Amino acid sequence: MKLLIDVNQISQEEAEQGERFKDAHGVWFLKNNSQVRDDTWKAFIKKVGVPVITEDGAFDRAELASTGRVGEARRQLLDLGLDCKFCMVYVERPDIRFYDADLNIYKPEAGKPIIVLCRNYAGENKAAIKQNLKNKNCGGVVFELKATGAWVNQIDLRRGIRDVITAGKRCFVLLTPQHPSINYRKDIAGAIRQIKRSPHWGSDKLYIVLCAYELENTGITFLGGPNSVEGAYQYIRDMK
Repeated sequence: MKLLIDVNQISQEEAEQGERFKDAHGVWFLKNNSQVRDDTWKAFIKKVGVPVITEDGAFDRAELASTGRVGEARRQLLDLGLDCKFCMVYVERPDIRFYDADLNIYKPEAGKPIIVLCRNYAGENKAAIKQNLKNKNCGGVVFELKATGAWVNQIDLRRGIRDVITAGKRCFVLLTPQHPSINYRKDIAGAIRQIKRSPHWGSDKLYIVLCAYELENTGITFLGGPNSVEGAYQYIRDMK
């Protein structure tokens, strides 16, 4: 299992303290929502680790296809003299399923294998993901869910982890804070207890991603005590 830090909404002051995440395995990179200087990005990434994945999103497929947003985050990395291994592309709609036609368009645009998003591994979503995993342009799947043990069970995450890893792809588990978040570290601990029941917990293709999304609604911070990305990071680091 590997640990990534999602830098969405990180501040300049927080990014200047990247050494506090030095034992992570890399960065989940999204630059647009943070007012961080380029020199600080470079220093932060040098301390934490090369970005494993970048994130590009849009509200519909036409926007992704026509505006050049596919691969935008990777191009921002390249401007910093850096690169990533995968590009996560998603459409913010109730049916966030990708199909072969999407992957075959997005992969050449991004220049890296595409990671697809799944928020509920059931029904049509599950069928679409299984089809994605057969596509050579798909590098893996990110399962996004609230950081609680109950959510791990609700979206059938362990079965999803199994299907992705046995297909030879990378599996990312993005654990978002609750609204509001009172103790992100405790919530992460509950989710991890359930995820560890997967026989693939020890796989080097499994990534746990910590994040501080929607700061205005969650109350979470990047640095600090139990209700912070740092607090959750310390829990996983010490657990290992």
